Amino acid sequence: MKMLSPRYRGQSTRSALQMGNIVPGSRCSERESASLLAATIAAVILPILTLHRLDPIIQAQAGLTATQGKEDPAFFRTLICDKITAYTACQAVTCALYVRERTGAGQHIDLSMLDSGLFFVFPDGFQNHTLLDADHERGPLLIDLLYELTLTKDGAVTISAGNEEMQMRSLIAIGMEHLLADERFNSFDKLVANLEAFKAEVAEAYLAFTTDEVMAKMQEADVPCARCLDKDEVLAQEQLAANDTLEVMQHPIMGDMRIVKSPARFGGERLSPSRPSPDHGEHTREVLADFAIDDERIAAMTEQGIVA
Repeated sequence: MKMLSPRYRGQSTRSALQMGNIVPGSRCSERESASLLAATIAAVILPILTLHRLDPIIQAQAGLTATQGKEDPAFFRTLICDKITAYTACQAVTCALYVRERTGAGQHIDLSMLDSGLFFVFPDGFQNHTLLDADHERGPLLIDLLYELTLTKDGAVTISAGNEEMQMRSLIAIGMEHLLADERFNSFDKLVANLEAFKAEVAEAYLAFTTDEVMAKMQEADVPCARCLDKDEVLAQEQLAANDTLEVMQHPIMGDMRIVKSPARFGGERLSPSRPSPDHGEHTREVLADFAIDDERIAAMTEQGIVA
């Protein structure tokens, strides 16, 4: 199986998805070619716009910055579109493998980073852009209520009071139950419609409590709440140790390296990486040999800079 992408021209890694180019002249039989799986990843499939295959560019064009910001756009501060596209490619390749298992036919999969990003963010991020009839009005999004940090006296928490009953219990817990009688907030629909005013009313109340106090109050009120951890606190969680999530491995160049194991368990067992991430071009010769390209041809391609 080979992943095709100009972005990764000449690079090869021994992984579930091989990145590089299928080389003209490789000696695959017609039967092998018919069953070959290939995938092409591009910024867009039918280019009208010239988009660079860079995560921030795709975030801006696929609506991710629009959903993260309120008045102003904001980024996911991670390579989210790169990862989304990779996961989407894995799903597509899995489907293609299943079809090949049943029919013997290979597939050429075209995958757009722009499409993958929009597909990922659309269900909740574009919730008020789906119903198109004239009698539908665009209202506030539920994510604007849920995805909001609540500042405390000594830190921050996130409170996921996603329905009217939870909002009522959370307000009672912090002594703000008078807002339940406020005409602006006395139903969940009104609260969401006047969300910014509501958040301004409760923000000051939370600042009177420490993070531990807010956590205790929300736990007693049965309202989902979590402390916002810094990176060191994330890695020190007892739950991660219980899950056997982290591992320290020896990298031949970088030394001791902390890694996160694959989330999936198979038969109750968690998989550990069999070796560190490969060096650039470390498995080029093995990958090309899988396509029946002989050593002489590989040497010539390497000398010409086609592969590394």
